[in-house]
Amino acid sequence: MDVCIIFSLYIQTHSTFVGWVFLRCFKRWWGFTKTIPKLHVISTNQQNSTDLLDVLRCIYPYVDAIHLREKRLHAYELETILNQIKQAQIPMEKIIINDRIDMAYMMKTKGVQLAYHSPSTKLVSNEFTSLIVGKSVHTLEQAKQAEEERADYVLFGHVFPSQCKMNQPHQGIEALAKVVKALHIPVIAVGGITHENVRHVLNTGVAGIAVMSGVFMAKQPAEAAKMYQRLLYGGDDDEQLL
Repeated sequence: MDVCIIFSLYIQTHSTFVGWVFLRCFKRWWGFTKTIPKLHVISTNQQNSTDLLDVLRCIYPYVDAIHLREKRLHAYELETILNQIKQAQIPMEKIIINDRIDMAYMMKTKGVQLAYHSPSTKLVSNEFTSLIVGKSVHTLEQAKQAEEERADYVLFGHVFPSQCKMNQPHQGIEALAKVVKALHIPVIAVGGITHENVRHVLNTGVAGIAVMSGVFMAKQPAEAAKMYQRLLYGGDDDEQLL
């Protein structure tokens, strides 16, 4: 099909959800899609900057994305940590910042993770095209809305009981499977994912997993990250790890 015809069709529909889907297909055809990480780790918002950096230095080779979920930090403090991450030669291409679109854009990180209180997914996706834009969701309806608003992926959970969500009911494997089946964008599972239940999660068809305490609070964070990596990507001695 002539490229001019393709662009003409897109221009006619660009303001609609159909137009967005058409553009995603066009980008995939021409190789312009954003790469969505498979193995995500999320900081706990409980460690001081020194401990956080110590963990990041040892785990970054084994994970695809590092979410900075440091809600207590002001912009300047977040900038300081990001500069320290740069100095430690941890690639900015692996960093995803929760909520702070301004810092993600200015520091040229991989992307931003939006919450319910963040600016609209559609606005961020339209205005910050260099970032991958994820949306945290807890229901099928929220996931569908995030897709309609042009999120690049959704973070769905929490799937299992989790230390950071102890007072909230978990969603469960069946709910996760329904979201995966309903959406056309990648679904990343989060919440209570351990080395023992990773395979149950992967059987739903998810595009990846996100881990918080399973890595950041582990006695040996690097070894924990390596094991998640092995289980996610496969390895000759998978069975010996469980």
